[in-house]
Amino acid sequence: GTLFHLFGTSEFIARLPSVIAAICCVILVFHSFKRFTKNTMAQIAGVLMFAATPFFIDRASIVNVDIFLTLGWLLYICDNTFVSRLIGTVIGTWTKSFLGLVPLCVDVALSIYHRSLTKKKIREWAVILSISLAWHFAMIVQYP
Repeated sequence: GTLFHLFGTSEFIARLPSVIAAICCVILVFHSFKRFTKNTMAQIAGVLMFAATPFFIDRASIVNVDIFLTLGWLLYICDNTFVSRLIGTVIGTWTKSFLGLVPLCVDVALSIYHRSLTKKKIREWAVILSISLAWHFAMIVQYP
């Protein structure tokens, strides 16, 4: 809505956020491949395989929030910092509701399984949950 207000209503403006999110996804996949291999051809092949799938191309070019969920998940798993996990969870949760919490749930499960729970992780998860679910809590209060 903000983009329509700033630039006018057009199909191009409607699709622009999805295209930007798709470009960010491709960059994150490239950086992921860089962590796993130093072979430049393997990195390029991995990114091309990701970006050339019909599902990715479809979601990247239509007005749909699935690409934002993908971006949120990739942010959570590709960069192991609190800020990227927070932003990834917020993007995923605010666009696709509780599906955005999948990487966080997997992270919690793996930490329990590997017995690597720390107070710092629990505090970070609590902050991530409280911020990403703030919208849901506000809607419950406003529309009981």
